[in-house]
Amino acid sequence: MCDALSRNVPKSPAGVEILLANCLAHGRRQFVEVAANFPDECRYVLEMLGQAYGHDAEACEHGLTPEERLRFHQERSGPVMDQLHGWLEAQFAERKTEPNSGLGKAITYLLRTGIR
Repeated sequence: MCDALSRNVPKSPAGVEILLANCLAHGRRQFVEVAANFPDECRYVLEMLGQAYGHDAEACEHGLTPEERLRFHQERSGPVMDQLHGWLEAQFAERKTEPNSGLGKAITYLLRTGIR
C-alpha cells in the first residue's frame, strides 16, 4: 500500500509478484486541499468517495469475511467508483478542467490510484 507517486512503486526481484494498492485517502486529500478554488467539482468527488467509505463502514459493522467484503464492495462501491472514474476522465476529455490546475492535478493523482 502506497500513494500513487511513481517513485513509491517497489522494485522486485525476478519471479516475485507484488500486488500494488494505492491509497485512496491520499487521492481524497488532493481534493480537500483545492476545494476552496473548485467547490462544486470537489464536493462531487468527495461525496462519491464518501459513499464508498460509507460502504466500507457498513461492511465492517456486519463483520463480513474478506471474501464477503470484497463481494459487498464490488456490488455497492463498484458502481460508485465506475461513475466517479467516468466523471474524472470526462473532465479532461471534454476540456472542462485544465490539467495543470489544482483540480487537474488532483484528478490526475486520483486516476493514477487506479480507481474503478
